[in-house]
Amino acid sequence: MRLRPVFLTVAAVAALGVLGMAGWDFLQLGRTIPPLAPAPERATSIVVEKSLRRVSLMRGATPIKPMMWCWDQVRSVISNRKATVAPRKGFT
Repeated sequence: MRLRPVFLTVAAVAALGVLGMAGWDFLQLGRTIPPLAPAPERATSIVVEKSLRRVSLMRGATPIKPMMWCWDQVRSVISNRKATVAPRKGFT
């Protein structure tokens, strides 16, 4: 028995599987689009503060939801202590 036809069959089945998954994801069958938030509750701008590693959703001049990038800040919020942000290697 030669191995070449076996490998070609396995490669063809794998390629069909990948194409099938990509096609299913592209067609998005059975998915619905979630409704938008009401207009007064939507953000009007996004503010990115790179030095603080923070992104904030703004409505006018008031922040709606600050999002933290730094794991130290997330941990401090969870443990209810003051956040300290120090530069790390690779982030400068």
